[in-house]
Amino acid sequence: MKTITDDQIRAVFLANGFTIKEGQTDLKPYVFQAARALLALAQLEPLTKPIRDADDELLTGQTHHLIGALMNHGLLLPEKLDETQYRTLWDVVKRELRCVNREGARAAQSNT
Repeated sequence: MKTITDDQIRAVFLANGFTIKEGQTDLKPYVFQAARALLALAQLEPLTKPIRDADDELLTGQTHHLIGALMNHGLLLPEKLDETQYRTLWDVVKRELRCVNREGARAAQSNT
């Protein structure tokens, strides 16, 4: 049976919406335990279909989170943006997050 590393498991979970909570340095140990239990059940059957893009709900949540963090740290001043600029910012951030999610999924898949 092929061995899967914590790095590979982490990459898959992070690419699929899991987050490392503030103040933590990694995913919870039970995430890795659950992943290994599922892999044992599946006996590491190969992926038969490509990993799809992250769904719109995930991207929307990530976009809210990132823009909110920029505002909270004073790096983005909402009062300086009109509606058109905000929509452009939203579209750019969402598009870039989609690319990041795809790359993370590809990296996770290539490490298996």
